[in-house]
Amino acid sequence: MADPDDRRVVYRSLNKLMSMPRQDASTLEILREIRRRWQLSGTWASPESQQPPVNPDALLVSFPRAGSNFLQNVIGSTFGGTCISMYQNWPTETHPLRTIKSHAPTPAYLEEECTRHAGKSLSDKPCILLLRDPRDVIISFYEFTMVKLNRKLDQGTFLEETDYFLSSAIDLGCQRRSLLSPLSIKSALNAFFKTWTRAVKSGRRKILTVHYENLVKHPIQQATCIGDNFGWKPIANSEHAPPFELVSQVSKETERPRGRPRSWTLVQEQYADLLQTAEHLIDEAIRLFETSSQDKAKEM
Repeated sequence: MADPDDRRVVYRSLNKLMSMPRQDASTLEILREIRRRWQLSGTWASPESQQPPVNPDALLVSFPRAGSNFLQNVIGSTFGGTCISMYQNWPTETHPLRTIKSHAPTPAYLEEECTRHAGKSLSDKPCILLLRDPRDVIISFYEFTMVKLNRKLDQGTFLEETDYFLSSAIDLGCQRRSLLSPLSIKSALNAFFKTWTRAVKSGRRKILTVHYENLVKHPIQQATCIGDNFGWKPIANSEHAPPFELVSQVSKETERPRGRPRSWTLVQEQYADLLQTAEHLIDEAIRLFETSSQDKAKEM
């Protein structure tokens, strides 16, 4: 973990870079984003020193933009309790704490992340693994990143030239102790599907796989399956709650329709370059997702 004095040096250096003449607009936006992340890390303290102790029933793992907020809404609406994110301040009252959401690209990163934020590994906790078609994920991630960085991004180079940690919000204070080298969206997505698929097959940890496509179509059915696996009892009148209405129907970034399985097929012309690069850059992730979907269909 970086020393607080080192962090201040980095912050002052960023300010100095931003004040230099002849900076183009794109560079300034990137520097502002980096500086904002350092500011959001607070008084240069580690997150685990600020977070209250927790004892979640499960960890919810997904790639960013895969629908984890929706799934947590479904869980909360059906079973009550609290669902929180690894990347936000935790409430002091969380009983019962159903899930902590994580966007860890690998199981090993999840263990290190839990140690930083929770002060313990939480390796004894089961996982809910939420999977979504990688082609839908990258389109949503592309839109999200452009708005967040306030700059136009090239579709053809987005997967290879955009850093995963810059685009996501999973390490605002640059405090991670693993995956320290730059990690492209392509590498992060392929690693996510490869390592988590391997973890499911190993059976060393209880991992329940949920597919976003099934969740959107049948939220109550999927909630029942999750509850049966973790011994959660529905709260009174939960069958009358409409968790499926909590899906945002249009993208806040582009007003593209959301909450639809295989929505990438509806925007193939708009995102032709991005989808074309996906065919060979994240083909492994697509293949593993489709295999997982087929296996899940056989179970149902």
